[in-house]
Amino acid sequence: MTHNFKLNSDQESALLKGARIRNRMVQIVNRAIETPFDSKFPHTYLYSMPGYGKTHTVESQLSNSGTEYLRVSGSTSLFAFGVQLAVINHMTPKDERIIISVDDCDGILKSEENCNVMKNVLGGLRAFTYEKNLQSQIATLSDLQQQAIESHQDPTKMGFVVPTDRFKFIFTSNFPLPSADDVKDIRNRGGKNMLQVHRNAIRDRVKYSDIHLSDDEQWGLAADVLINHLNVGHATPKVKQEVLDFTWKHWGHMTERSIRTIEKMVDTVLETSDNYVDAWELDYLR
Repeated sequence: MTHNFKLNSDQESALLKGARIRNRMVQIVNRAIETPFDSKFPHTYLYSMPGYGKTHTVESQLSNSGTEYLRVSGSTSLFAFGVQLAVINHMTPKDERIIISVDDCDGILKSEENCNVMKNVLGGLRAFTYEKNLQSQIATLSDLQQQAIESHQDPTKMGFVVPTDRFKFIFTSNFPLPSADDVKDIRNRGGKNMLQVHRNAIRDRVKYSDIHLSDDEQWGLAADVLINHLNVGHATPKVKQEVLDFTWKHWGHMTERSIRTIEKMVDTVLETSDNYVDAWELDYLR
């Protein structure tokens, strides 16, 4: 690996591992973009711990590809998520297909009921179905949102239905979906966690990628971004070298370990001038 920074052999090894992880994420996202909409499994779910560039990688690769896409939040109520899909479907010409980047799935996969709805979004019916009375919620929506909901309503039924066969989803999430073995272990221990069973069914309907990072891979990925990609404030080679040295020395005792932390540390140089190392110790060490 070619660079102008002074790293020991362990740091070089960790940096190489981190660069490989980052490249793997890029390849996963590119494969998701290139997967045909009419594939049996067109959707992708990318999991890793928070702060290691999932959302940034997805959106940068989508932008670089020139592909039409929209970003929506998955950290919301099921109703709000459905409204987002209704507006997208309402505004998209009928002969077009679109990639939807879903950032953070905490809200839409938080319950068995939500998972059942999402199973039909991703397979089977290929539709988002909301089967509750809308009277108390419709007034809170904008004119466009109301129009979108009305265009997806059956006057003889409650709620609304949004076809999702023209959508391809790329989910990024900070929590993993359980495997079949995970569900089996729960049952063997006498557990009855049906939510995990439903989340496993979601996993079965997507291309699932688990980016698990060891401590040195975490540092290496953050270091790779710092050296090759980060351009924040006074991120000179000297400052970058000091961040690399400081984080390597203290990585196991830092209160935050992420690419965002690296960005904050560089930005601290602008705010504190000569005392930024003292500020790093105060802000980021246990």
